[in-house]
Amino acid sequence: MELAAMALETDRCHLSKLDTDAPEIRFKTLAMLGNVVLMIVHTEPEIERHSGEWVGRIISVRKAKPAERRAYHHG
Repeated sequence: MELAAMALETDRCHLSKLDTDAPEIRFKTLAMLGNVVLMIVHTEPEIERHSGEWVGRIISVRKAKPAERRAYHHG
């Protein structure tokens, strides 16, 4: 999960779309870390009440499938 968080923070070209099948507001994001494209499912970051920091929850992460990698590279 740490690698997914790093990819979300550092990849300025990531592609996100709303996951309309989920019971909560969550996103599916393609992001690159090094030379690996990842599919990351996560919630939208919100300001945490006690710390004032932006916090989101990473639900799952995996290597992107070939079609997802093509979508990432062709934007």
